[in-house]
Amino acid sequence: MKFITNINEYLKPELIEYMLSNSGFIKPDSETGDIVEKYSMFANIRWETFTSDNLPYELELPFEANGTIHWWFTKLNPGDVFPLHVDTYHADKDYKRYWVACQDIEPGHVFTYSNNMMTSYKAGDVFEFDAGSIYHGACNLGFIPKLALQIQFVPA
Repeated sequence: MKFITNINEYLKPELIEYMLSNSGFIKPDSETGDIVEKYSMFANIRWETFTSDNLPYELELPFEANGTIHWWFTKLNPGDVFPLHVDTYHADKDYKRYWVACQDIEPGHVFTYSNNMMTSYKAGDVFEFDAGSIYHGACNLGFIPKLALQIQFVPA
């Protein structure tokens, strides 16, 4: 993973508080059922997502794009697991994937990619990684929900 910049000023406190206090779309669902089948040994595969469809706030990003930007927030409550996986959507396209921390690292908040674990990050830190060929996953062993912003950029 490669550190890019910090965009904490774009993560408005009311947006973060809203997600911490409310439920998003519950995953896995029919779109992500293959993860559940592949990792049936995990009892608590679950996460929530927030998009423009279920957020009462606009998300402004500091990125100019000649292409399409897809974004979504993920929320893992204490005990939730998102097993190691490789992103298979847009596998036929050249795209960039970013992971943005929405909180300073908390005890028990885990994000891992390849053989590396994120052990230090601040709210707003943006990291680029190759989600289409590197295994990555997350879990929450802590006491408070874990929030992250996922950004995918598909060039025109």
